[in-house]
Amino acid sequence: MNEYFSRVSYSNNNFKSYLPGWKTDMGMIYILFGPPDDLEVYNDPLSRIYSQRWHYYRINKYFDFIDENGFGD
Repeated sequence: MNEYFSRVSYSNNNFKSYLPGWKTDMGMIYILFGPPDDLEVYNDPLSRIYSQRWHYYRINKYFDFIDENGFGD
């Protein structure tokens, strides 16, 4: 149970936007699966699109988070 609350706290501190961190896409994935095993960051300054790919090798999944509007959400 401590791990769950630790992940919620981390999400609230690191993924908040106009929503609490635990309600964001990144926050929900972080709470469910913990920190990613690997992280790729893509930044295109011309289009102002920022994205991250989180890899979770133990479940053979990855999640893409794309910030198309530049507001961090």
